[in-house]
Amino acid sequence: MRSATPVLVAAHVALLALACRELVAPERPNRETDVPFAIARIAPGTPAARDDSLSLAELSELDREVDALMLKIERNELDVEAMAALAYLYIRRGWFDRAIGPLARAVQVEPAREDLRYELLLAVRLSGLAGQDVDLAEEARRFAEAAAMQGHGC
Repeated sequence: MRSATPVLVAAHVALLALACRELVAPERPNRETDVPFAIARIAPGTPAARDDSLSLAELSELDREVDALMLKIERNELDVEAMAALAYLYIRRGWFDRAIGPLARAVQVEPAREDLRYELLLAVRLSGLAGQDVDLAEEARRFAEAAAMQGHGC
């Protein structure tokens, strides 16, 4: 995991910069294409749009990564770094709504981590749920339950 640490730190810094930018100076929708700003700014090498198709090999790799992180969390329900890595995995694919559960649980475990709070706020905002009542405690509970059931064939 040591070799992945610099990558996670870099992703973390980039996500924090985006979160700060979104919270301080949100952009307006791209009027030329009527595409929401969160998707309009996605460029190559950044999170993919929701409807991007994945090859079978990419799906298999993504599934393996998710399973490995979920098993890690099942073994240690307080592994905030694994939760953050899972959230980053979802965010890189543009699946912001899926990142909410792991980030909400990570914030519950380590409430003093401002970086996780900003990332959670960003995920909520980019998922389109910012204007709705989102019960983050419920999202965290559901994620914790799913992680606990990971090795049980569910």
